[in-house]
Amino acid sequence: MDGNLECGHCGALLSGQAVKGLCANCLLQLALEPPTEPGAGRGAEDPAGTALPRGRRIGDYEILEEIARGGMGVVYKARQVSLHRVVALKLMLANDFSSAFQVERFLTEAEAVAHLEHPGIVPIYGIGSHEGVHFFSMRFLEGGTLAKAMARERYNPRAAAGLMVKVALAVHHAHQRGILHRDLKPANILFDREREPLVADFGLARFLEQDSLLTQSVTGMGTPSYMAPEQVTGQSRELTTAADIYSLGAILYELLTGRAPFRGPALMETIRQVVEAEPERPRRLNPAVDRDLDTVCLKCLEKAPQHRYRSADALAEDLDRWLAHRPILARRTSPPERIWKWARRKPVVAGLVVALHLVGLAGIIGILWQSGRANQLARRAVEEAQRATVEAGHARQEYQRAESGLWNANFNEARFRRMAGGPGARVRSSAILQQLIQHPGLTETQILDLREEAIAQLALMDVVMPSKWITKASWKPLAWNATLNHYVPDTGSNRIEVRAFPSEQVVASFAGPPESVLSQAVFSPDGQFLVVRFSKAGGAVIAWRLAHPEPVLHSLCTNAGQEQFMGISPDSGTLALLTPQGVTVQRLSPQSRPRFLQEGRPAVKLVFSPDSRQLAVLLKETPDIVEIWDAATGVVCSSFRAGFAPGAVAWHPEGLRLLLGGDRGRLEMRELYPRPGNSGVG
Repeated sequence: MDGNLECGHCGALLSGQAVKGLCANCLLQLALEPPTEPGAGRGAEDPAGTALPRGRRIGDYEILEEIARGGMGVVYKARQVSLHRVVALKLMLANDFSSAFQVERFLTEAEAVAHLEHPGIVPIYGIGSHEGVHFFSMRFLEGGTLAKAMARERYNPRAAAGLMVKVALAVHHAHQRGILHRDLKPANILFDREREPLVADFGLARFLEQDSLLTQSVTGMGTPSYMAPEQVTGQSRELTTAADIYSLGAILYELLTGRAPFRGPALMETIRQVVEAEPERPRRLNPAVDRDLDTVCLKCLEKAPQHRYRSADALAEDLDRWLAHRPILARRTSPPERIWKWARRKPVVAGLVVALHLVGLAGIIGILWQSGRANQLARRAVEEAQRATVEAGHARQEYQRAESGLWNANFNEARFRRMAGGPGARVRSSAILQQLIQHPGLTETQILDLREEAIAQLALMDVVMPSKWITKASWKPLAWNATLNHYVPDTGSNRIEVRAFPSEQVVASFAGPPESVLSQAVFSPDGQFLVVRFSKAGGAVIAWRLAHPEPVLHSLCTNAGQEQFMGISPDSGTLALLTPQGVTVQRLSPQSRPRFLQEGRPAVKLVFSPDSRQLAVLLKETPDIVEIWDAATGVVCSSFRAGFAPGAVAWHPEGLRLLLGGDRGRLEMRELYPRPGNSGVG
């Protein structure tokens, strides 16, 4: 994001890295001067720290009930005693870092709304402070928020457009007076008793003519699903009214489709979609949305601000034109579309015109049909050749776009890991940069980005947790689980113990067949299963669930005279064994039965793919060939000749590449083509 950030406590500019939006001086003050008692800075004596009881007086206002609470303030339904009227009273939340800077941010909302007089904007009644807590009162609206209304009912396209005309005109009124809202979303659009919408919550408002540090804070940036790309990337100095127009388009999108244009499973994924992805067309999610309304909505959501509507008033005008069945201005309407709109306004005249034209066209069509049929074959051949050329060009562009997108995703991951902080953040972020530097054909912009990110990482103070040294005279662990907090020691008998690390406490124990000796143990990736092979006793293989004493699988016999390989799939559902007769697989459940894959073709190495659906196999009979099998059927999906006899094989986490290791430190990365799941030779 943009580097011009300021401390959330004192307002000073931040250089380099900061923790939780605080500068080094404020962090040091917090460390040296903690609160003297639990709850200091908020509690019973703090009117804005906890919910106020009914009847509590704040100046001229009597508290009735709490309405809403946010990061900066809490809103109550209150009665203004002197005027005997019900109002909405917003109090500034107090905390351990309250400062004149934050007070100024809180009062920005009151100052912004005080400049506005419009029936579509919630008006300010008064402003003041009580016992050090700042507040202002507003008109109380009984109709609730648009967010709650959308949760109850689905808006049809005409109702959605009519609602957004009123909201856009109110926002345009604010823009004309130099005020940018910056936090438009359904929760900030309220309804009065007559279900008329009003815009509220100017807590993040910015005066367009100002250029102060106050308007550049990224603290409380708004809701990413409704924020413009230039806003989520922190370009506060460059925000214009186009940012609010984007938010209006996002609200219209949700009214038409029932969901926001971008909403990922996590905050950073939502931000990535807002910056990089294109929204799905509303008419694909809701067939009731026609092409023109679809175009109006998507024009608001253009990534580039200059491609959106020039003003909120222009958006309202286009919605009005759509409601009146007139051509919209968002794009050039084709002649057929103009005729269709004219026909909808004058259906009787249009019907007569169409009837007359049909009579004339009937004769013309008969004459042209024969000539059209002859030209059709020639035209089709030309179109096929052109389509092939275009598709080849698109394929090259998509490949280049995919490569660039992967590089950008990895670079953003490195940046976000650094910004997240915590022990080892710089080490993990630097490891990603080392891979990105090796990418061929870097552009000047990418090289500059890598250089700036490397400098930012050098400025990050990093802490790496120390290793735990084991001080034991005898240490013979056979297997560790994935999180390294459980292990199985070599007992030299048929007794199996699962011990916790580093406490050495026995968390589970099992007994193998009599006269057997523990030989090999493997934990499942999720840590729930333990598979053990015994020497003697026929080379039995037994699987236990750590939480239950009874075996899940029992007596899967292999050749006891040879050391065999055991492996469990990444989804912890399948066990694979290498035997002299071939590869066997079996689900980790009591009802399953082992089955051979490619029986009679013994393997020397077998590795599951990250999605557990494929197997990379090295065979005895062809040591220089790597085969990819389907893990369920054993069908050979693809194979390739390595050019040497690999001694080790590993999957890339994305599941599309294999790393091969040979003698003398030889390593090769092979990309699987066709992709796993297709037949063919890579």
